[in-house]
Amino acid sequence: MSREAAQQVLESLTAAGALGAVLATRDGLPALRALKRPVSEDTFSAMAAALLGAAEAALAEWSEVRPAHATIETAELRLVVDGVDTDHILAAVVPAGADARLQTTLAGAAAQMARALRG
Repeated sequence: MSREAAQQVLESLTAAGALGAVLATRDGLPALRALKRPVSEDTFSAMAAALLGAAEAALAEWSEVRPAHATIETAELRLVVDGVDTDHILAAVVPAGADARLQTTLAGAAAQMARALRG
């Protein structure tokens, strides 16, 4: 894994307007992070991994294969969780009304992270 390239993907998300982004294992252990404010990295990573795992399990009943993508939105925030590969997830929190530039950055981030992890 190119740790520097993976960290750069996370930092590009926060530079584009994400409030935070974390690369975690599918078991929920945080690996890398770029956060604009303090949060419990362990809790955030674990719950994001659980969310994606549950979505993938539900979709498996419909013969969908992973990696999946899950989005949860409140009035103020949007949580976006992507399966990067069989071992990692990418979770990002953005404002609910994120602009087009941030949406484009988010859309390509999981693929960029997969390339960074392959090295």
